[in-house]
Amino acid sequence: MKQFNLLMRIELESWRESWVWSVVMISFLPIITLSFLSFIIPSNSVTDVYAQNLVSGAMVFPIILMGINTYAINISLSRAKGEFKYYANLPIRKVIFLFTKLLSGFLMTLPSVFITSFYGQWLFKVKLSFNILAILILFLGIATCVSLGVLIGFLSKNHEVTNIVSQAFMMFISFLSPVMISQNQLPFPLKVVSWFLPTTYIADAFKRV
Repeated sequence: MKQFNLLMRIELESWRESWVWSVVMISFLPIITLSFLSFIIPSNSVTDVYAQNLVSGAMVFPIILMGINTYAINISLSRAKGEFKYYANLPIRKVIFLFTKLLSGFLMTLPSVFITSFYGQWLFKVKLSFNILAILILFLGIATCVSLGVLIGFLSKNHEVTNIVSQAFMMFISFLSPVMISQNQLPFPLKVVSWFLPTTYIADAFKRV
């Protein structure tokens, strides 16, 4: 617990001055996407079920943005600065270090998920019901995407490569996987690829709960 408290204080301190802008930027993409869809989809063709699927799919966007893009870049910068060599010399267990990263990602993503949810419900005039499973799925989804972001950050050759890879991967799984559309709407090659993407199952789980 001492190690966890110390690492969590360091993690939260690193977000202290930028968390507002992070929430704004992470909320921006799903809000713009939902707004654009409301412009091009005739209002008389949007059923409640379809609107609920759109909104719940958009709620996965902040998870993707924070987990894969933001954390990949943060990890890459920390590695370039040699911060992990510093942590490696401290008596800190790796599992606690990773858990604080996941918990920090969860806390930073939660506001954007709710902002997206409230905006989507207001925009499409629908009502979503929430239960405890939604919070569990949110935590597991963030854990999965943060893990991918950490992996990209550690395996990339340098910060520039991390930025390009994370941006490309983020855009691919956001718009070419079954996040806001059903798997049946995808061409067969993309359908096969989607079987191996965690966001496919995160979005499906959100829609079910």
